[in-house]
Formats: sequence, structure tokens, C-alpha cells
Amino acid sequence: MPSTSPSPLAIVGRLSIPPAALEHRFTVEALAVAHSRESQDLERVIGTDNTGRCELYGWAPHVAPHADGFGFVYLVCLNDGKTSICVRDTSDAVYEVFAPAGAIIRLDDRMEHWTSDTAARVAPSSAIFPNLTTKLRSLSSKPASPP
Repeated sequence: MPSTSPSPLAIVGRLSIPPAALEHRFTVEALAVAHSRESQDLERVIGTDNTGRCELYGWAPHVAPHADGFGFVYLVCLNDGKTSICVRDTSDAVYEVFAPAGAIIRLDDRMEHWTSDTAARVAPSSAIFPNLTTKLRSLSSKPASPP
């Protein structure tokens, strides 16, 4: 059986978000900045410096389609809201997940992606895992071993 590449977008787990996470000053500040960008024609995504470490990431509703070109990222929405995250792969197939608070989402940000939201969202993001991306690609290109 041939191996396949991982989906460019998937919910891979769920966490319970403690109320204290929403009261932390960094979460409050990130939400305030994201809210301030809702009615302005500014960059809608905040907090992504691509440091290679976990970052607090946020966005105002309705992030336009874009591709970042780094690789797989993992994020967990902290606050409530209705968000649909979409990814268009290289064959033009569109993947969609709904992102309630606590959903652990894996996203290949090299592919075009966008959101449709009812509220600003804040999520810790795992940054980029280039080694994982390379490993997954090499595994998906190898023929399956016989049983």
C-alpha cells in the first residue's frame, strides 16, 4: 500500500482550555490588537515572527487567502468563536476544518490558506517544523515496504 502525504489541514487533537489562559495578559493584549484590526485595512494576522519557537498568534476575522511558505504548523485556538480555516492544495482541492476553542490544528502554511470567522481569535502556534516537513515528504515519496 503506498504511503500518502499528510493532509495539508487537519484537527489532530483537542485540549481543554482553562479559563486562566483567557485572562493572561498576553492573551488579553493579543485579542485587543486583533479586535483593533477588524475595522481597519491592516494586516489581520498578529504575533508571527517565525522564531522557530512557540508564539502567541492571533488574527482579526476573515484573513485573506495567502501562503507563507514555511511548512507544517500546529495551533490551538484559545478563545471561543466560530472559525472555518481553509487550505487549497496544489491540485486545487480545498480542505476545511472548523476551529472551536481547544482544537489542535495542523496546517501546511506553504499552501494557500484563509479563514472565515465570527470573532478575533488567539492561538499559541508551534512555529515551523522544517525537519518534520522534510521527514514527512521523504516518507510519502518512498514505496511501501512489503508486509
